[in-house]
Amino acid sequence: MMDRKGAVGLVVGIAMFAMVASVAMGIDFSRTYLTRVRLQTAIDAAALTAGREVRSSTRDADATLVFWQNFAISHVVNGVGPVGSQTPGPNITVVNASTLNISATANVPMIFAKIFGWNQIPVTAQAQVVAAGGGLEVALVLDNTNSLGSDGILALRTGATNLVETVYGDSTTTTTTWVSVVPFGGEVNIGNSHTDWLDSSSNISTLRYGKNGWGGCVFARYANDGTADMSENPPVSNYLFKPFFWPTTYQNTPYSCSWFNSCSYLQGDNDWSISGRPGITETAPITLSASSPPGVSSNEVGPNLGCPPLALLPETATKATVEKEISLMPMLQRGGTLIQNALQMGWFTISPKWKGLWSSSLPDMPYDYGQSSTKKILVLMTDGTNQMCPCYRGYPDYYSNMGGWWNSYSNMGGWWNSDETAFGRLLDNKLATVNGYYYGFRDTVRPILDNLVVQVCSNMKAMGIDLFVILYTHQGSSVDTAAINTMKACATDSNHYFESPNASDMQTAFSNIAGQISALRLSQ
Repeated sequence: MMDRKGAVGLVVGIAMFAMVASVAMGIDFSRTYLTRVRLQTAIDAAALTAGREVRSSTRDADATLVFWQNFAISHVVNGVGPVGSQTPGPNITVVNASTLNISATANVPMIFAKIFGWNQIPVTAQAQVVAAGGGLEVALVLDNTNSLGSDGILALRTGATNLVETVYGDSTTTTTTWVSVVPFGGEVNIGNSHTDWLDSSSNISTLRYGKNGWGGCVFARYANDGTADMSENPPVSNYLFKPFFWPTTYQNTPYSCSWFNSCSYLQGDNDWSISGRPGITETAPITLSASSPPGVSSNEVGPNLGCPPLALLPETATKATVEKEISLMPMLQRGGTLIQNALQMGWFTISPKWKGLWSSSLPDMPYDYGQSSTKKILVLMTDGTNQMCPCYRGYPDYYSNMGGWWNSYSNMGGWWNSDETAFGRLLDNKLATVNGYYYGFRDTVRPILDNLVVQVCSNMKAMGIDLFVILYTHQGSSVDTAAINTMKACATDSNHYFESPNASDMQTAFSNIAGQISALRLSQ
């Protein structure tokens, strides 16, 4: 019989060599893959920087620096990347007035592939960024109500600031990135300098508002047919604003008392005095602070009660200005949560129909719709449910002493009225005719407010605005199915909707949105 031991040994040797070579080549190609991923990340970062600074004389230098910070192992310009790869750096070319190409090639040294004559393998990465023309406009519409709690408001501040850091990048001021901030509760503060946006019947004198003056909040606008205004119409003609004003309730309690002969025993919910009239001295405005989130006391009184003390910030190209606005957001105690009104105000800050209105020094802002180089984005963060708050804590005291079933309404307002809001008080019946708070708001007015949110979101999306929504659910305790469905319908699509059970998830949602916004800048 023929001796086959030598042949078997040869076959085994060849197989082992092939196996070892395969493993060795796998290691080299893994090094190549790692370098390619790192190179693409660096190119994308450089492209975003170049896009933000398209008209800057330091554009190429800044973009190159960002490239090295993301590619080089030492994060400085030295040519050495992961696994000893080397590259001369990025190549930046201008395609046209609105488009830049960024590319780079890195050579990856081989370890085992050298035996086949491959000392190094080149890998390439490229990106194209559309930057000139319109640029990027982002409206941050941020719920400041006290239901967020301290953890929520601090997470909101941190998350929104991180988003701004990502969007602006290393730039402190750009020519193509603009961000506005709209803090809200039951109203939105447009700033008390915009008196020319008020209708002719408005009276904002100190005889009416007292020494603090008009706080800057406005009522929601209504079209001539009595429906809520869902448009982006600028403040002219029939679309001028009425300044927010909460009349004193001293000896004129606002609650429905049809079951009783008299309401004289009820304390009002805003018993402020002016010009020597009896009542409580008007509360001074709070001092906003970045050190800790101050709460606006529920014991405040005055014509501006419920008006956010922080006015909205029109879009600005200066990162520090935006971050300061975010750092000062307080927790609001009165009024409620009216999301549609806030969304519409955010729309105003990026609508071209408001061109030149927010600042005479920016006559061309906001940019026009329809520009291929313009991205308009609105980010809504809320903990979720439309509410006209029955926040007053004075009137239940009488009924709590009566015992029995009255106690069940001591913290929710029972059949009584709501606080003053952008839509007035509940029993002003501006949205619907109801008899009182409990069933009237829950069954009639809340669905109307939810529908207004969906409608104004649809109107914005029809204009090409991308809508991101963060719904802070407090582990599900602050929202119901109606709120979730409303917020999902508001967002552009499921990838633009983020449900956040806790404060940490909220911050993660802001980071995810920041990444998506940055990706919108890259056309390839």
